[in-house]
Amino acid sequence: MFVKILILIVAAYLAFEILEHLVIPLLAKIFYREKRPLLGPEGMIGKAGRVMEWSGKAGKVEVGAEIWNAFSEYSLSPEDRIIVEEVNGINLKVRLIQE
Repeated sequence: MFVKILILIVAAYLAFEILEHLVIPLLAKIFYREKRPLLGPEGMIGKAGRVMEWSGKAGKVEVGAEIWNAFSEYSLSPEDRIIVEEVNGINLKVRLIQE
């Protein structure tokens, strides 16, 4: 009888430790991780696209299925691959993707 109670106590202790140190932290990491915005201006930052037309430091770029007005510190050419750095109203600040 004493052995069965001791085994039950040890098993309960092990189950609690596994739950406390493995399961709960893993679930917290899955459900409470910081998520990147999918919509709105913040969701555009970091997305890749391509230059449609460009003149000097401004032009039009395609990001996803949309065409945006864009500007850059660099001169770009049509078909260049770009990445969105910043959103200013309805204009995107982009830079060339180094390949």
